[in-house]
This record gives sequence, structure tokens and C-alpha cells, in this order.
Amino acid sequence: IQNGLIDEDSVLIPLASDGMDNSDSAGAVVDKNTIENIKKLNIDVKDALDRFDAYPVFQKSGDMIMTGPTGANVSDLMILLTKK
Repeated sequence: IQNGLIDEDSVLIPLASDGMDNSDSAGAVVDKNTIENIKKLNIDVKDALDRFDAYPVFQKSGDMIMTGPTGANVSDLMILLTKK
């Protein structure tokens, strides 16, 4: 978000396969709508990054993924979908 890696044709999904990653959140969906919402809501992304705490950003933007425990602790995933 901060450095412009997500454009209008991209979706980033950082996700913990166990359904939680040191919190009750499994991850988030980040796309152009996320960025628009963050701007509209005047969320300070730099402050969140400086504190290593993205939770409130995605909680406020409505893009958090909440699955509850999945019982499958395989790995943390980073999925990036882009237009070819």
C-alpha cells in the first residue's frame, strides 16, 4: 500500500493457514478498494507500519479476513493476483 505495489489490477492476500497470526485475524484482502477506503477514512498507514501493527488498518477498512482456527498450520501465505 505504502509504496504503490498494489494497483487497480492487483489483489494481495496475506494469510495465515491456521486462521490466526498472533491475533484473531487470519489476514486481509488488499486491493484498490482497500486503498480507497484507507484514504477516505484518513487511516495513517505509515504509523501502523512503524508500529508493525496492520490490524487496526484492516479492521477499520473492513478488509480483514476472520476465519477462526482452521486446524491446519501449514504456512503463512502471500497471494498476489495481477492482471496478465
